[in-house]
Amino acid sequence: MPRLKPKIKRPPIPKKMRAEAMQKNGGICMDPSGCTSKGVICEHVVPWRVVLEHKLENLEPRCKVHADAKTSSEHDMLSKVRRLARKASGKPSQITGRGFDRTKTRGFDGIVRGRMK
Repeated sequence: MPRLKPKIKRPPIPKKMRAEAMQKNGGICMDPSGCTSKGVICEHVVPWRVVLEHKLENLEPRCKVHADAKTSSEHDMLSKVRRLARKASGKPSQITGRGFDRTKTRGFDGIVRGRMK
């Protein structure tokens, strides 16, 4: 499994490479759904956080709707991978219940309990 390095700041895609990528498929969104909108965003096929480099083969034009949907699903997938890796390594999960601060709710609980009697 590739190591994800979220603290590394992604450098901008070089202008020449971005222009070439936007010409793929005539500048039309390359979403598998068959969208025919003009691509306005240069999107990584494999997330940059995984490959840590810009390559023309890994860039494609996407419309805003499909680029946002792809990014959202990638974020969910990467979060799940991190949780599974943390669980497999035996490290405690960072996902915990919200809980309540007892000092702030104690008075309120007392009021509720008193009225319920």
